[in-house]
Amino acid sequence: MTTFSMELSRALESDCARDMEPLMKAKSDDDFNGLLSVIAGKDVTPSTKVKALFALGRWGKKEAVATIRKHVTSLDELGKVSALDALGRLHSTESLETVLQLTSDASPQVRKFAVIALSRFKSAKATKQLKVMEAEDDENYVRLTARRYIVRAAGEGK
Repeated sequence: MTTFSMELSRALESDCARDMEPLMKAKSDDDFNGLLSVIAGKDVTPSTKVKALFALGRWGKKEAVATIRKHVTSLDELGKVSALDALGRLHSTESLETVLQLTSDASPQVRKFAVIALSRFKSAKATKQLKVMEAEDDENYVRLTARRYIVRAAGEGK
């Protein structure tokens, strides 16, 4: 079992996002590596992985993308939603590829959050997929979410 700093342990045990603040202020390499080990862990609860993904997305280090990508398919629905949030915030070419893959997930909630993640990428590939989802997704609320972000992006371009 991996030993974590007091800040990381407290943040992972808490149900309050505010308990992530000391961790995010310190941004130690040991805590970053600890968060990566949580994502890769086999005996880690899904809720703990969600908390680690939350922190990694806000950490801002693109080095997290490879670990998130490697383990995203083993995550439950909430884990995938959290991974999409993190990947959207880290917006690298590699994270975009994973977000694009999750746009065809069986879960409409995952697809909705894939739309939100896509909206954070300023690329033709992301915009094209948003338009495909607006036109073709099986769920009305996913199509409407895609439409909202397409309209928002068009307004920002003026």
